[in-house]
Amino acid sequence: MLTHTAVGQLTPELVAALQNTQRLVLKLEDDAISMAQRIGKYKPEIEIDQIEDEEARKRTHKRTFNARDEYELLANDIKDLFVGEGFIRYKHKLEKFKAPYVPDSQTTGEALQQLKTWYAEKLMVPRQTAVPMVNALFTQNQHAADSPAQMQSSSNRFGRL
Repeated sequence: MLTHTAVGQLTPELVAALQNTQRLVLKLEDDAISMAQRIGKYKPEIEIDQIEDEEARKRTHKRTFNARDEYELLANDIKDLFVGEGFIRYKHKLEKFKAPYVPDSQTTGEALQQLKTWYAEKLMVPRQTAVPMVNALFTQNQHAADSPAQMQSSSNRFGRL
């Protein structure tokens, strides 16, 4: 299910039904924190900063992000996405993707119809020609199936008919 609505607009039943679905997140503003919590994963081993002084590092505890800080960072990344970019959780890993840009068509309806007509004339057979050809194929197959040799081979394979 692909939706471009706010999560708050969904009914609780629909939100519950979407629990086991693939999440794909595009640029969001209001729901960025909520979606960060749904697609993100808290990693307590990631340090906030590394103290440069080796002696000072030995005397202090390492500082790590708490869950709220980490989700806030992901929410900021979600808010900063450009058009065509998004996040997806794929095989237990959060991946950022960029969809290819497809420009708006500059073709007029008349030019498109001319192209369709050209392909139809080049690659297709008119209906009044195709129907007799298809009917002839079925008629030939039916006559072959009705032949005594065909009947004999059928009775040999499947026993008596």
